[in-house]
Amino acid sequence: MILLFSIFFACKTERSRSFSVSSNSNVNTFEDSDDLNDDSADTAEYTSVEEDSVAPEIRTITAFFLSSETDPPRIEVHVRVDDWNDDLMNGSVEMSYATDINNHDFSSVIDGVDVMIEAGVISFIVEEGVRNDLFYTLSVVISDEAGNSSLPYMTELAL
Repeated sequence: MILLFSIFFACKTERSRSFSVSSNSNVNTFEDSDDLNDDSADTAEYTSVEEDSVAPEIRTITAFFLSSETDPPRIEVHVRVDDWNDDLMNGSVEMSYATDINNHDFSSVIDGVDVMIEAGVISFIVEEGVRNDLFYTLSVVISDEAGNSSLPYMTELAL
């Protein structure tokens, strides 16, 4: 019997082998979620990292109010980002910050001046329409230089 199986497998033609990976653009980036939507994964032929561009992924956001007696209140934001292609410089940051009574948007290029980047942390300050006596909901999207955008990451800010 073993001899029969050996002869059968020895006579079988060789198949070509290909390598494929699964990707998913609907991954939830909130830290308290492990729902990866595996049923919507797509299969793609393997290509090198240089040929494919990967969107940045926001890990955490730290935000707090800055205020003094002479300056208007501002919000300082620090966004921890993983970027496998290391091309956040010249990318962009878009943030909406909303209260119960109004909404504001902030958009800027990651240029190292108005929006700083250091060791995977993007930092910036917003001041338009900020009041430090209100509860804010922040939604941030980071795009790299190639135009790949992270999923929106939301957090809340209160005094």
